[in-house]
Amino acid sequence: MANQANKGGGFFTFLVGIAAGAAAGYYLSTEEGRRMRERLGDKSRTLSNDAATFAKDTSAKVNNNLQTALEQSRTAVNDLTATVKTRIDDYSTNVRQQVDKTSTSFQEGIERGRAKLEKQKAEIETLVKGENNDN
Repeated sequence: MANQANKGGGFFTFLVGIAAGAAAGYYLSTEEGRRMRERLGDKSRTLSNDAATFAKDTSAKVNNNLQTALEQSRTAVNDLTATVKTRIDDYSTNVRQQVDKTSTSFQEGIERGRAKLEKQKAEIETLVKGENNDN
């Protein structure tokens, strides 16, 4: 039963739709309907132009922001590179100084050792000569 009621309601909805379409077609074919279509067309073109302008402006802003971010990134990388090079140069200089200092200390130690050996050698030679003279 409920199924038959729905069939009748569907037909009625169909008839209302046809009547509404006919009324809209009649209204749009009148002078007032033509003016309304023109206003809607003008408004549609205005909105379309506004949307295109907005899209173009937004694209330009995004591009500018991207370029700015890219430039800032390049600057940051260049600054970091310069800082790293400076630190490497500083460390390299410090290492060279430490190596030179260590090398100098090592050479001085060798010279002191040689001097002691020469002194002991001379003392031994003196003792050996003194024993030879005693014989």
